[in-house]
Amino acid sequence: MMPRVIREKKRKIKILRPPGIAPMKWSTSTSTDIVIHEEAASEMITHCTEYAREGLEAMGFMLGDFYKWEGSLYTDVVRVVTGDLDASHSHVRFSEAGLSQVAAELDHGTGQIIVGWYHSHPGFGCFMSSTDWNTQQKMFSRPYHIAVVVDPINREAQAYRISNGEVVSVGMGVYSKR
Repeated sequence: MMPRVIREKKRKIKILRPPGIAPMKWSTSTSTDIVIHEEAASEMITHCTEYAREGLEAMGFMLGDFYKWEGSLYTDVVRVVTGDLDASHSHVRFSEAGLSQVAAELDHGTGQIIVGWYHSHPGFGCFMSSTDWNTQQKMFSRPYHIAVVVDPINREAQAYRISNGEVVSVGMGVYSKR
């Protein structure tokens, strides 16, 4: 059975100081619009790397919340979820079974929301293709929605969001409890 969105609950933006973070190793950005918890970053990169070994793209959803601090919005990624994929070297999407797996993961009621998605471009660098741009615009157009592109071959990662109708690169950092 395919999941159905019945209605979306309007969320208030909470005020919260971002945790202490380190720059993401694979990113060249210096600002921080997205905080990715270390375990989520590790899972995302591992997933993309495993698929890259087979010459395939990978993807998943990022879960967490969004906050405001000193007038700036930031997205907090706590965990990632994925499922079975239909993937090639230049295309990826969830299979029907994969969508059901993701829906079951989301059904655990943690209070986290989908704050974006990640996908890989193994060996091609980090950019938003026209397909990626369309996906971001249609499915992830809220100010807190983020897309992360990972190139596990070149060891690069970059985050993007929509701002004033354009996809723009944004900074990200990794939060570690250590």
